[in-house]
Amino acid sequence: MLKLRPGRAHRALCDAFPKHFSLASGVPVRARTRRTPGFAIARGKDGVVVEHATPSEWFRALGELVRGGDWSTLEVVPEFAFRGLLLDASRNGVPHVASLEQRIVELALLGINQLTLYTEDTFEVRGHPLIGYMRGAYTPSELRRVVRFAQLFGIEMFPCIQTLAHLEQVLQYRKAYNPVRDTASVLSVKAKGTRDLVAALLDSASAPYDSRVIHVGMDEPWDLGRGTCFEVNQPLDPRELYISHLKVVAGLCSERKLEPIVWGDFVLGQHAFNGDLPMTPAQWRKLPKRITLDYWSYFAEDEAHYARDMRRFREHGFEPIVSPALWNWDRFWGLYDKAKRTYEPMLRAAKAQGVRRVLMTMWGDDGAEAPYRSNFPGITQYAEHCFRAVPLETDVARMVEALSGDSLHAFLVPTSLDCPDAIALRDNGNFAKTFTWDDPLLGLFASHMAERPMTAHYRALALQLREQARRAAPRNRVLFGFVAELAACLTFKADLRSRARNAYLAGNRGALLAAVNDTNKTIRAMQRLWRAHRAAWLEEQKPFGLEVLDLRYGGQISRLQVLRQTLRDHLAGRAASIPEFDAKPQRYLGNYPYHGRKYRGTASPVFSIWV
Repeated sequence: MLKLRPGRAHRALCDAFPKHFSLASGVPVRARTRRTPGFAIARGKDGVVVEHATPSEWFRALGELVRGGDWSTLEVVPEFAFRGLLLDASRNGVPHVASLEQRIVELALLGINQLTLYTEDTFEVRGHPLIGYMRGAYTPSELRRVVRFAQLFGIEMFPCIQTLAHLEQVLQYRKAYNPVRDTASVLSVKAKGTRDLVAALLDSASAPYDSRVIHVGMDEPWDLGRGTCFEVNQPLDPRELYISHLKVVAGLCSERKLEPIVWGDFVLGQHAFNGDLPMTPAQWRKLPKRITLDYWSYFAEDEAHYARDMRRFREHGFEPIVSPALWNWDRFWGLYDKAKRTYEPMLRAAKAQGVRRVLMTMWGDDGAEAPYRSNFPGITQYAEHCFRAVPLETDVARMVEALSGDSLHAFLVPTSLDCPDAIALRDNGNFAKTFTWDDPLLGLFASHMAERPMTAHYRALALQLREQARRAAPRNRVLFGFVAELAACLTFKADLRSRARNAYLAGNRGALLAAVNDTNKTIRAMQRLWRAHRAAWLEEQKPFGLEVLDLRYGGQISRLQVLRQTLRDHLAGRAASIPEFDAKPQRYLGNYPYHGRKYRGTASPVFSIWV
C-alpha cells in the first residue's frame, strides 16, 4: 500500500483503490518537481520519491508503482505529449457523471492527459431545446463538474461536436431545422441560418470547459450538396462546399479564441467507396491554416499505410493528431485482438514519424451495446504505447489486474462470444450480436449457419463465464454476469431457428415439439439477458438510450413468442405450412459470415427509406 499526502485527488484514489492507496498508512510516496518531460521513481529506506514534470506524469508514476515490479529505480519519458481518449456519448449511451469520474481516476493512473466526450447532440444548446431532447444531453453544470474533477488528475477535457454532418438527431425535427437542412444528416452550407446554428453549437459546447481546444467534427459528409444545396445544371464539387463551410467554422472559432480540430477523412478522400475524392493541391492550399487535422483510420494492419497518410498531411503543411480506435462498435464486447492489430501499427508509425499527439477513439455505433469496461485491456495497452517505445504484454496484464481487479485473461474470454475460431478472430467477427438480433422465424443470419451448429460452443462458454462472474472482483461482477447470460441465451438461440426449420422440413413431429420446448427456454434466457444487459448499462450510462435496447430485446421476445405459436399451430393442424421456413435460404453474406450486419438488416430485411 502507498501512503499519499492529503488532497482531493488523493482521497479519490484511496476511495477507488483502497487496497493500493491510503492517507494514513503504507509506504510514503513523496513528489519532486522535474524540469524535463517524464517521471523518475526511486525507492529508498524512507519510501518512494517520484520526480515528475506534470500532474499527469505523477499519476502515471503511481500507476507504475501499483502495477509493481522488481526494479528499484525507473525513469520514463512519454512517447507522446498529447495522450487522449475520445468517448462516444452519442450512439444511445451517454456516460453518467459518476461513471465518468470513475473512469477519470483509472485513466489518470494510466497516464491519459486529454479526454473528450463525442457529443453530436447530447449537450444542452442555449435557445435550442430540441437538441438533445430525451437523449440524455449533458447540462453545463454536469460538464463543469466532470471538467473540474479531471483537472485534479492532470487531465484536460475539451468538447467534441459536429458542425456539418452526423446531425441526423437534430435535423429530424424538420419543422425547426428544415431551413438549415441539406440532407437527413448534413447541414446546408448555403443556408443563411447555418452560421447562426454553428455559432450556437460552439458557444454552448465550449462554455463549460476551460480548454480552448474544440473538436468540430466535419467527418463523413457523404451526401454534402446532394439535397437542398443541389442545383440542376449547376457544377457542384462537394470539396468546394466543404472548404467554404470549413472557413466559416474556423472563422467562428477564431472569433471565440477557440482552437479547432477537424477530422481529416474528407480532406484525404478516405471514403472512395462513397465517391469521395482527395483534395487537389489547390484545394489543400485553401484550407484554413489555423485548424488541426485529425487523421483517423481503423482498419489497416500495415504500418506503411499509416505512415504514408501521415506524410500527406505534413506535405501540405498540417501537423496531424493521430486517432486509432478500440474495436467496440457493432458488438457486445470490445475486440482487443483486432484493435491491437490496427492501432499498434498506427502508433508505431506515429512514433517513427515523430507525431506528438494521439487520440484513441471509442465508438458505440449501432446502439452502444458493448460496456465501456469491456475495453479496459485495449485502453491499458494504448496507454503503454504512450509511455513505452515497445510495450510488453506482461506489463499490460499486470496493469489490467492491478486497476480492474481481474486478470487480462478474464477480459479476453468473452471474445469467444463473437469469435469462436481463428477465422472470425482474424476478420473481426460479431457472432454474438448477430445471433442475438437474428429473427427466429426469418433467420437471415441463421440460414448461413445451418451447417455450423454453435450450441456446444456457447454451452461450454456459458459455464466458463458463469464461474468467472462468480469469482470476479466486486466492480466486475455485473459486467461478467452480463456476458455469462449472453452465452447462456445463445446456447439456446443460436441454433434454434435451424433446428426448428430442419424438423419442419423433415416432418419430424417429435423434433418440432422439442423446438417448442427450446423456444420456451430461449424466451426465459432472453429475459434474463435483457435484465443483465440493463444492469450493465445503468452502471455506466444514463437511462436515456436504453430504450433502444429494451425495444430490441422486446422485439426478439415477442418474435420468439410468435415462433412458438407458429410451431404449435402447425403441430395442431391449424397451419399447413410455415412460409418463412419454406423460403429458400440465400447466403448473401457468403458461406461463413464471420461478421454479420447491424441490427437493421439482421432483425428484418426491411430498410426504412422514409427519413
